[in-house]
Amino acid sequence: MRTHNTATGRQFREFGQDLSHLAASLQRLENVINNAKSSFQGHGQTAPDDLGWDEDSLIDIIGDYYATLNECMILVKANKSYMATTTGALVNIHWNIFVQPQVEKLRRRILFHNTKIQRVLQPFEMDLHMRIYKDLAQRISHVQDGVHAVHHDVRAMHRQLQALMRAFDPSLIQGPEESEEPEMCEIAVPENLRQQLQALFEKHPENDDEVGVFDFPPLRDIADAFVTSFDKSTRLFQPDTGPGGIRDPPEDQYLALLTSQFLMTKMLESPEYRDSPPASHWPSYVRNLQRQLSDECRRLTRDMLVPPLLSADIPALWPEEEPPDYIDSVELPTPMELLLEMALVTDTPKRWRRLKLFRYCDGTDRSFRLIITAGDRGQPAKQTLPIDFDISKASLIPHYVSPDGREPLELVLKDGRDMHRLVFCSKPDLYTFQQALTAYEVVDQYMA
Repeated sequence: MRTHNTATGRQFREFGQDLSHLAASLQRLENVINNAKSSFQGHGQTAPDDLGWDEDSLIDIIGDYYATLNECMILVKANKSYMATTTGALVNIHWNIFVQPQVEKLRRRILFHNTKIQRVLQPFEMDLHMRIYKDLAQRISHVQDGVHAVHHDVRAMHRQLQALMRAFDPSLIQGPEESEEPEMCEIAVPENLRQQLQALFEKHPENDDEVGVFDFPPLRDIADAFVTSFDKSTRLFQPDTGPGGIRDPPEDQYLALLTSQFLMTKMLESPEYRDSPPASHWPSYVRNLQRQLSDECRRLTRDMLVPPLLSADIPALWPEEEPPDYIDSVELPTPMELLLEMALVTDTPKRWRRLKLFRYCDGTDRSFRLIITAGDRGQPAKQTLPIDFDISKASLIPHYVSPDGREPLELVLKDGRDMHRLVFCSKPDLYTFQQALTAYEVVDQYMA
């Protein structure tokens, strides 16, 4: 489908490119699984079920990409007009107010999924190969001396596995029981900074201050905070080791590295990490992050000069909640008449949205108040948006009217510079809303 070279069209195409990158990353994960299984199948063997990947821990590490893709699909279907030939100021306004914030939020989530997939690929593949190694060792130990052909075949598989492992970590060639974990390099976190970070650590959103007992945050949240901090650390700094060269990194990057060291300690102390089930991919993922941190700490002590911590602000450890779409509360002026109440379509199944339409009892029948409430599925309303308008000055834009009838049941209320997008659950709901505002009944067969 042809697209115009407009800002909205370009941003929507970039959104599609981000989705393509996520698909490619997920394909690489699938390739890792298939490659591990092929080491069995190449010798006529069947890979044991317990050597398969642990989906629960992998999704916990990467994030719920199923939910992200579902929200992207809903957004694309509801806004496919940006891939068509529609242009103009109204389209740009609609994009800026309603669509762009959702696209930017999803693009940030897609980028974070991709970042974590890149970090988990190697430890994930090593997990599968190490489990293959252990299974082979068990098979070798149970092969009877008289079954020479089977013994020879398993030995051949063992040699093939060694060749695969050599590309990842030569120290594993002797077997996991004979390899030694290299010594980790750490940097000391100053005590005053450690106390400040601990205070921020205990402000996790799920921590209940009223109970007075601190519960350890989920391991996935600590790991996500580590990745965010580590990506802003001295890894971005390239020292000039020549005479008179700049070797001290920016203060904020050094602070981010210290924060990463603090968070790594917390990950290693996490009950989820210490008590990980055998099939979990968390231990290898955390160890891989620990090795990356160790390499950077070693580079800091070898190639850089440690800057003093003078004025750098300590950033929050936990991501802030998405800004609400609505103000928190609203008082209903009187006198008013409630005309209708109905559900609206949301961009994600995890949330709900409803509207109430009131008419001011001022004798004009032109003044209305629309109240939109929203919240998480199964939870009471926590966000509310009141909209006062005069129907004689406002306009209704029927986006649902299209030649093929495939557009979503979307109606835009335009009042001056303000535009409010409403997507209804059914045609009867949409027509009832229109009739309440205009006093004219909508006849369905005339609205093809």
